[in-house]
Amino acid sequence: MAAAWNEAELAEEGMRRRTGGANLLRHLQLLYAERKLTAKDFAIACHFCVESEVRGADFAPFAVPPEQATGNYQKAIDRAILPFDRLYLVPTPPDREGKPPSSCDRFAHELSARGDRPRSSGGPIHC
Repeated sequence: MAAAWNEAELAEEGMRRRTGGANLLRHLQLLYAERKLTAKDFAIACHFCVESEVRGADFAPFAVPPEQATGNYQKAIDRAILPFDRLYLVPTPPDREGKPPSSCDRFAHELSARGDRPRSSGGPIHC
């Protein structure tokens, strides 16, 4: 009987850890979408989550080890965030430098489409 209680406790602990990992990735993604984290900070945080084997979310696609060339962080995130589907493509003007929207803009759109809102304004995410 004690073994069954211990197994239930272990299962509950595992579920708590997985939920914590999923919530951590979601929080990091929201911070990145709100531009409170740079691509470098986001990618390095994900790297350390992979190294420490945080359960509950797949941090690996976003992970880049520290001390890489600056562009590698943004490239990794751009590869991990899938491009818009044609059904959701919204033409956006280029930024002041004439560049197309970054992965942060696509990511913010994906979060907004899921119903996640930035904590600062309570409205849609604007990059």
